[in-house]
Amino acid sequence: MWFSMSRDGLLPGWFAKLHPVRRVPSRVTWIVGVGSALIAGFLPIREAAELTNIGILLAFVVVCVAVIVLRYRRPDAPRTFRLPGMPVVPALGAAFSLWLITYLAPETWLRFAVWFVLGAIVYALYGYRRSALARRRG
Repeated sequence: MWFSMSRDGLLPGWFAKLHPVRRVPSRVTWIVGVGSALIAGFLPIREAAELTNIGILLAFVVVCVAVIVLRYRRPDAPRTFRLPGMPVVPALGAAFSLWLITYLAPETWLRFAVWFVLGAIVYALYGYRRSALARRRG
């Protein structure tokens, strides 16, 4: 995700550089790997797992809602997959994910909020003007 965001201009392009021989995003891989190792090494496993859970579950909620919205707002857009039970299946996915999130500790919500605010600041100060979408618009 970090690689894709930097390739789209939401983060500095330095992160999107590929290894010259292997053609993989080795910079981002190393940074995320070392960061994950530090988090796993210094945080109790329960806290690290809860941070992972809230991030993944909220991302899944966003995807489920986006599927529903895009199916109705852009019905003629090309689809690379079929979705039987639309909109019930993605709505249930979002609802159950939100339900699972309610069981996470309040400290997890606070940590998530801090990371979310930091991400919003980076986007506001860097990514908003440099995004590929902003460059296409003018």
